[in-house]
Amino acid sequence: MSKSTSTLLDGNHVFPPFYACYLLRSKATPNSNRTYVGSTPDPPRRLRQHNGELTQGACKTSRFRPWEMQMIVYGKLAALQFEWAWQKPELSRHLREEGLPMYKKDNKRNWVERKVA
Repeated sequence: MSKSTSTLLDGNHVFPPFYACYLLRSKATPNSNRTYVGSTPDPPRRLRQHNGELTQGACKTSRFRPWEMQMIVYGKLAALQFEWAWQKPELSRHLREEGLPMYKKDNKRNWVERKVA
């Protein structure tokens, strides 16, 4: 059995005073349904990175610029847990009805309406 190398539980990890999970929507085309989920302590700076105004933006978002912020969820650990559930709704135990996933993995799973729901 391998030992966990996480720094979250041993007290060595410090979260900034503000930490948020965010949902971006691509504005590359008028009807674009492309989304991106991430987390950051500074949403305005992170949006500028995704849009190429600042360096160190996520490489997955460089192709579908510009992006706009659709939603922000904040609250340290809650934001991290929310980010994971947002990215993988078909696996989240919090998004289940009668033991079955509320959302299946399909080509509509990244649409803004589905992420907001």
